[in-house]
Amino acid sequence: MHPFLKGLLVGLAVGAAVGLLMAPHKGAENRELVRQRFQQAVESGQKAAQEQDERLRARFRQHISPAEEKETAQP
Repeated sequence: MHPFLKGLLVGLAVGAAVGLLMAPHKGAENRELVRQRFQQAVESGQKAAQEQDERLRARFRQHISPAEEKETAQP
């Protein structure tokens, strides 16, 4: 795993822990806020992954199509 990514994940975890400890809300409210934010993060990650998948597939098709055309053009 890339060192930057490791640092980012550790920073997120530490920030989340400190945020929970310093939060002005009650436990049930915090849990609901965390649940909502986690769900938003999951949805955002899924959307980003889907967009990246579409970009990569389009790029792949661009590179494969010319090769397939060359193969079918040869006698």
